[in-house]
Amino acid sequence: MKISGILQDNYGVVDGATIIVLRNGKRTNVAVISDQNGKFNIENDQIKDSDLVEIRYLGNKTIIKPVTELKGETKIIPMEEDIEELDEVIITNNIENNSKPIELDYTPNIKQPISPVLIFSVLALVTFGTIIFVIKQSK
Repeated sequence: MKISGILQDNYGVVDGATIIVLRNGKRTNVAVISDQNGKFNIENDQIKDSDLVEIRYLGNKTIIKPVTELKGETKIIPMEEDIEELDEVIITNNIENNSKPIELDYTPNIKQPISPVLIFSVLALVTFGTIIFVIKQSK
């Protein structure tokens, strides 16, 4: 059986989406990725009319369609955005054998005049799963 489609969202075609055939609610090893034109084709003799197709793409809602809807000529499949805003971000420290908490503090020197020549460089060090930001002020 051959199934195909073209994935589109509000910004155009969706390339790099994952298309997986589901059987009895479980993923199979029959899967493809949509190409740069948003198109996908799956041709496999093991696909049954009772199977489903799961279409996933980061930032869009997951679509599950019956295989029978994707048989025949190539169909255009619209994808819908799935955006959730974060209320807060929590940063944690997971260093083993370290009993001291890491404290990050930055207080600008208000007495010093601010000059447009000042350059702020930020160096992010990744050490044992912890990100440490070092802020250096140079003249």
